[in-house]
Amino acid sequence: MEAMCHRDRPAPLALIVDDEALLALEIEDLLMAKGFKTLIAYTKAEVKALSVEHLAVAVIDLSLGGELTG
Repeated sequence: MEAMCHRDRPAPLALIVDDEALLALEIEDLLMAKGFKTLIAYTKAEVKALSVEHLAVAVIDLSLGGELTG
């Protein structure tokens, strides 16, 4: 069996959670430049609506307010 070359693997997925759109987009640009696919959620409701498996990383605004559970 041949070893899988890293370019054959799907890009890792990053979730960005921030209510400041410009900051979220800046973070997205940085992560995409490093080879990540990205999802952005601007509200807790958007985060809860996502059904995401296999996240490589999550960048979360801790001052978003309220508790993100689930």
